[in-house]
Amino acid sequence: MSRAAAAQSLAAICVAQFEASENKAAKLGELIAIESWKRSKFVSKESWATMPGSDASESRVADECAVKLATRKS
Repeated sequence: MSRAAAAQSLAAICVAQFEASENKAAKLGELIAIESWKRSKFVSKESWATMPGSDASESRVADECAVKLATRKS
């Protein structure tokens, strides 16, 4: 599996971690309000892109997750 494909798969976990977070509606509003190139940093800061068993987020996962979250229908 390529790194890009792995990041896309792990982004689903990132989205699930977002879904489990408190104040997710407010956080989603914050994410959408900031410039697109800053969104992955926001996702990393919120620890949504930090995979279980890891101490830090993966930048490609944060990038993919930010796109998925910012383009959600709900």
